[in-house]
Amino acid sequence: MFSLVIIVSCGMDRQREWEMDLIEEVLETAYRGKPIHLLDESDTNWCRTMDEYICTLDHLVAYQMHGNPRYRTPELGDIFEVLDFEFITDQFKKSVRFLERDFTNDIRLVSQKELDNKSEFEKSFFPYFSVSAPAFSENGEYALIYVSEFCGIECGGGDLMIYKREKGKWERILIVGIWLS
Repeated sequence: MFSLVIIVSCGMDRQREWEMDLIEEVLETAYRGKPIHLLDESDTNWCRTMDEYICTLDHLVAYQMHGNPRYRTPELGDIFEVLDFEFITDQFKKSVRFLERDFTNDIRLVSQKELDNKSEFEKSFFPYFSVSAPAFSENGEYALIYVSEFCGIECGGGDLMIYKREKGKWERILIVGIWLS
């Protein structure tokens, strides 16, 4: 019993480390040297907000092929089986707060309350990012994260980014464009 607790604890620590590594990788790519605002809690609603079926493998494969693709290869269907993908998408419901993380000075956390207190005019000129909790394949080889950017009146987009862990580092291998305004 004691050894089982240690193994589970080590696995959770490793997953938490992977989550933060992946979030930092995504944000470094997103801000490209300019300061950004990041919503201080992960987006747990993007699947339901976009379309109740968006988080199914078949639907996302259709988005990849006919929607707003960033890359066409590899295909999601070549990477994941349906059961693997169901395991992954259950993780998007998890909430992650970023307050405990030391980001660079270029990343400022903003709360949903702070955002809600802005007038519609202020919101239209206040760019910010939102990210989901990272979701990992059962074997830890792949990770997915949803990233959305809001940059003003009719400006923004949301992408599902797929990463593969190679030589101890997350490498982005695919972007599926979900929406663009």
